[in-house]
Amino acid sequence: RMVDIIVKVKKPYQKIPPLAVGLFVKVKIKGPVLQKAVLIPRSSIHQGHVVWTVDKDGRIRFKKVQVAKVEGGNVIVGSGLLDGDLVVISQHKIITDGMRVRVQKRKLGRSS
Repeated sequence: RMVDIIVKVKKPYQKIPPLAVGLFVKVKIKGPVLQKAVLIPRSSIHQGHVVWTVDKDGRIRFKKVQVAKVEGGNVIVGSGLLDGDLVVISQHKIITDGMRVRVQKRKLGRSS
């Protein structure tokens, strides 16, 4: 009861009582499943859908990602990040690919 949608129903008058406009129904909606989606703060996405990550040597690496959905202050990244990638969530005015940084880890969750 939270989202208004329009659903096309095959044979809406086949059952008694018929399915009429405005009634509440239970529906199953099939859609694509994002196998490795990651939820990150919206502020971590930079121009051109680029995310800053930190490699094993403590250096910034720019990664282009595919944004699947924006939800308020967060973004669901559908692809482009790997398991274990460290995403930079703090803001910096000057940053370059390959720049050395100090890491303070903060756990972010996977989207389901």
